[in-house]
This record gives sequence, structure tokens and C-alpha cells, in this order.
Amino acid sequence: MVISSLIVESHAGRTAEVRSALAGIGGVEVHSVHGNSIVVSIEAASLSISQSISAALVQIPGVAAVQLVYANFEDDPQIQAKLKGAAS
Repeated sequence: MVISSLIVESHAGRTAEVRSALAGIGGVEVHSVHGNSIVVSIEAASLSISQSISAALVQIPGVAAVQLVYANFEDDPQIQAKLKGAAS
């Protein structure tokens, strides 16, 4: 499981619209809103899926920027397989 925390910045006057769109994306949880900043987390099965979701956030109408705050990907199955292969 890959867990990431991000801040999504919305354009003025579009925060509610962006928040609603974020809440409708699988794996995305909206935690709080502070002005135009929306704090979200992403839970995904792999790093590549998490990155795809993050990339999609930028495409939401009204989003000005997406900033990664934290990512934990040590449980990603692809990374674990590479680490096991390197240890052999």
C-alpha cells in the first residue's frame, strides 16, 4: 500500500467545486480545507497507481497546483520485488 499526502491549491472561488471533484476520486480522501488549500491523502496499491492519481488531480478544473507533502511507498509490491532481487 502506498500512502501519500498532498495539498491541492484551487483557484479563488472554485474550492468547493474542486473539493467535490476530489471526494469523487477512488483512493482520495479529503481531510480539511483552509482557504484555497485542500489537504488530501491518496491510498493506492502501487507507486505507479498513486502517481497516476496525483497526475489526474492537476487536470481537475479549478486546480491551480498540487504539492506532495509526504509519501510512504515501502510496501509497494514492485519495490519489494526489486529489493528481494537485489539481495539475492
